[in-house]
Amino acid sequence: MRDIAAAAAEAQAVRKATAGDVPALATALGRAFYDDPHARWVFRSDKRRMKRLRDGYVVGLRGLFLPQDECYTTPGVVGGAIWMKPGQSRIGALQQLRLAPAMAAAYRRDIVPLGRLLATMDAMHPHEPDHWYLAFLGVDPDWQGRGIGAALMAPVIEHCDRDGTPAYLEASSEGNRGLYERHGFAVRREYRLWGGGPTGWTMWRE
Repeated sequence: MRDIAAAAAEAQAVRKATAGDVPALATALGRAFYDDPHARWVFRSDKRRMKRLRDGYVVGLRGLFLPQDECYTTPGVVGGAIWMKPGQSRIGALQQLRLAPAMAAAYRRDIVPLGRLLATMDAMHPHEPDHWYLAFLGVDPDWQGRGIGAALMAPVIEHCDRDGTPAYLEASSEGNRGLYERHGFAVRREYRLWGGGPTGWTMWRE
């Protein structure tokens, strides 16, 4: 009962993430995506995957996502919803150049398959109309199945509904796809990663 009550309290107290949350949030997201099909395809080594994910999220949160001020977490930092604002979801050449050294240090030799994944995602990403982009949604496995993921999405979903703004994301597993469908997203395209890799789905919410 205590765990259920704690999960409910976490879900009800969703807040914006701050710079001080970055290490814990990167760890929670790394744990959330450790067994994700796309992550397993890109980071083949089980021993290295958690470090690659955690270090990469630290770089992304500090250099790209937190400055937009649309990252949401819980009081215990057990997960996060990482959004990018309408018109700001594409990374310009100068920004890529600025982030490149930190990305290379975080991902090391796995930067090559990661770059291939990012290029695949970018090629499918719609240019218009302007939309919110849910870059990542993850909850620590110990806390999954308790409504926290839905609660983390809620602030921006409510904003979308108030303003009539669409939203976009990529789902990398059947479970994630089902969650997003329950919150108004519809599959736009099914794709498969290179070399017979796992399936994913681009999803759109009017």
